[in-house]
Amino acid sequence: MGRTVRGGAAMTGTDPAVEAAQRAWDDTDGYGFASSRDAMEESARAALAPIRALHTRHECPCGYRIRHDTPDCTGPYCTHCGAFAHWPCDTARLIYSETELTND
Repeated sequence: MGRTVRGGAAMTGTDPAVEAAQRAWDDTDGYGFASSRDAMEESARAALAPIRALHTRHECPCGYRIRHDTPDCTGPYCTHCGAFAHWPCDTARLIYSETELTND
C-alpha cells in the first residue's frame, strides 16, 4: 500500500530515478555503456523524457516562427504551458540543451 507524503500525494513505492536508469539500460544493445559518463547521461535523458514529451514547441497558427505585432499572433509557445507561455518556457530551459532550444 502506498504511503502518503506532504500535500496528500500517494507514493507508489517506485523510484522514478531507478526506473529511468532501467529504461536507459534496456535501450542498450546488451553490452551496456562505453563509460560511466555515458550511463549517467543516458539515465538523465531517460528521466527527463516524460517531461520533455509534455513541454514541446508549438508554432503559432499564424505560421510565423517569431512573435510579431498582430492581434492573433502568440509566437511559438509550449504545448503544456499554453499559448501564453512563450517558447521556451521555464521548464523547457531546464530540460533541453541550448542547442536543442535554438535549433527548434
